[in-house]
Amino acid sequence: MLVMIMIPISKLFDSTLLTPDKNFEEISTFVKKSIENNVRAIAVPWFYIPKAIEMLSDTDIGIIVGIDFPLGYSPLEMKIKEIKYYIKQVRITDFDVMINLCAV
Repeated sequence: MLVMIMIPISKLFDSTLLTPDKNFEEISTFVKKSIENNVRAIAVPWFYIPKAIEMLSDTDIGIIVGIDFPLGYSPLEMKIKEIKYYIKQVRITDFDVMINLCAV
């Protein structure tokens, strides 16, 4: 028997604001808009992750961390250490690991 589960289309999308020139107010506005749009997950610069965790505490929206963002030049061992660091954070749901294009 085939069971179809319907989810809102917005849950198929992530929302990202990773530019380094954003301040707390701009990040807050971005997170509020993401909550309004009911996206699956958001990505913000690591400095703002605690703020995002706080703002998303009553939602099912996940938090994405970019590992070795933006260029991916670090060795694999460093990427693994970075992942282990973020695993200790409550609410981190996704890791986007940057690949070193020079190595491909």
